[in-house]
Parts: sequence; structure tokens; C-alpha cells
Amino acid sequence: MSRKAVDLFFIGAVLCTLSITVVSLSTAQRKPRAKLNKRTPPIELKLTPLTLKQFADKGDDPNTIASDIGNCRKIIETATDWREFWRRASVDKPLTVDFRKYRVVVIGLGDKPNPGYGIRIEKAVYLTDKKITQVALTYLVPNPAMGYIDVIVYPVAISLVPKKPGDVRFVDQTKQSPAE
Repeated sequence: MSRKAVDLFFIGAVLCTLSITVVSLSTAQRKPRAKLNKRTPPIELKLTPLTLKQFADKGDDPNTIASDIGNCRKIIETATDWREFWRRASVDKPLTVDFRKYRVVVIGLGDKPNPGYGIRIEKAVYLTDKKITQVALTYLVPNPAMGYIDVIVYPVAISLVPKKPGDVRFVDQTKQSPAE
């Protein structure tokens, strides 16, 4: 046999072996792959809304307290920050909060020209895989079909949110106030 014939025979044998290997690999029974990056569903957290009437001490007017809160978006995580926040709002004895279990979310819109404005803390969910607590807020704006009296209001929403590891992020939406 000539050298060229031996080389061609060898190349043919190698190609035949490779094709058999490829066919046997493709027809072999495959094990199902473990799903990577499987998202953990969010955990809805139970909110505990608080009202300004709960904070009014010694006959303080809740509207005065709301005006002292002003325009803010706060996450309070310590008893010291909680007392300082309420000291600025002229409340001497705020409610006791267990900051080992909760964060307090305070949203204030400042002064608004009529009661068509408002704020609601709708819900909170914990995204386990991202270690983020998302707090959904709804900003209410006046409904054009309604006639509102001209009076200064101070919309405020306060809620206890169960404490989870990680950061807190807000998700905002705006809706018209309901027609009443």
C-alpha cells in the first residue's frame, strides 16, 4: 500500500470513529438538567398601618402632626431614629415599636390644596432571591369629576413592615381619587 492510501485509510477510520461517538452521544439517554436561576416567588408581607390619631398625645391635633411631618419618604429602623422623628413632629411619646421585627415606613406629601390628594402604602413583598423588600405606594390625585373644597391637607401614610434582610425599595403609582 502506498503512503497516500495508508493516510486516507487512517483519516477514514478516525472520521468513522468520530461519527459513531457523536451518534452514540446524541442518542444516549440524557439526565434532566437542574434548573439554574430558578426564581423564588416573592413573599407578601403583612403590613400594619398606623394612624396619626394613634400618635396624638395630650389632645394634639393629627393635622398639626401631619404638617410637622411634611414632605418625606422615610424608612425608620431604630428606636432612636423613631423617637427623633416624632420629636420633630411635636409628639413626646410615640408608640413603641419592636425594631427587631419591624421597619417603619413613613410617607408624607407635605401640604396640598385639597382633600383629593392622598397617599397609600398598598403592600410590601420580599424578593428572596434579591434580598429586597418592595413597598408599593399609590399617590392619589384629584378626580376632575369631583368638586373639592379649598382646604390645606397634609397626606401621610405610616406602616409597620416586617423586617427582612436587605434593602427597601419603593414602587410608585399614581391614581385618581375615587369619586365619592
